[in-house]
Amino acid sequence: MSCIEWILITRTTTPAYDEEIGPRPVSRAPFLMFLDLSFEMAGAGAQPFVDNKLKQRKVLLFSKTSSPECKTVKELLQEYKMAVQHFEVVEIEKRQDVNQIEDYFMILCLSDRREVPQLFVDGKYVGGEKEILLMHESGQLKKVLQAAGVM
Repeated sequence: MSCIEWILITRTTTPAYDEEIGPRPVSRAPFLMFLDLSFEMAGAGAQPFVDNKLKQRKVLLFSKTSSPECKTVKELLQEYKMAVQHFEVVEIEKRQDVNQIEDYFMILCLSDRREVPQLFVDGKYVGGEKEILLMHESGQLKKVLQAAGVM
């Protein structure tokens, strides 16, 4: 449910000149303006949600269930057999603020990419699908997970 507010605004019209009757008086006619503030309200919750999640687990993957890239990364990470207390997958597509969460990833990850998957280890951004696959193939991902104490 989005946050909706009704705001009463007083509109002032400028005097117009009518040749037959002269200048028209200034009219102060109140009218209702309908504003949907769901973007601002949802955006306000996206940052604390992500920040709190990053504090809860050593390894965190933000994902979407419908994304083939996310599925690939989730299957790859399962090979590392991390304990539930250290590893969590957060499926974000069911949240109202999914777009704001993805926008916040651009800030956290210092990149122009906002899409998932996004992997974080010890609260630090590791990478998206391409980086995770490359790190896995080179053995670097295993080293990062070992250094975090999750394997």
